[in-house]
Amino acid sequence: MIDWELELARQKALEAAYKLVSGRVMTAGELAKKLHAKEHEPDVVEWAMGRAVAHGLVDDAAYARTFLRQRSARGHGPRRIRQDLAKRGVDPVVVEQAFAEGGPTAEAELERCGQLLGRKFDPAQLGETKVRAKAFRFLVARGYEAGVAERAIGTVRAAAD
Repeated sequence: MIDWELELARQKALEAAYKLVSGRVMTAGELAKKLHAKEHEPDVVEWAMGRAVAHGLVDDAAYARTFLRQRSARGHGPRRIRQDLAKRGVDPVVVEQAFAEGGPTAEAELERCGQLLGRKFDPAQLGETKVRAKAFRFLVARGYEAGVAERAIGTVRAAAD
């Protein structure tokens, strides 16, 4: 490419980045994928991503902290949140920093599981094997560890007795 063509391609990629992030907050990985999909050259995308990060258009750390708070409030467990952030291209180190800064405590996870169980299942029926197994699968599918799910079911059962 001639220098002016390269500069023009860079500016178009940066404009595309501005337009994309004006629609919604996204991770650097999501933005790069969208820029590649718009058929910008890889070196131009890399340049535009550097500028986007420098200008504060994307901030994976802030995104991860916000995502963690929102998904935890919706009842998603740590495993599922980590998977969802990985799908969005957030670096695992950034994800772990977000959990270290503001992740739910073990007590909060247990309490949240109890709330989820209380809304979905009749606590008196958690003594039945089938219902208990269904409740366990429900919590694990939400992203909670097996041990947390078992303790939550036990706590809810004990409170119902």
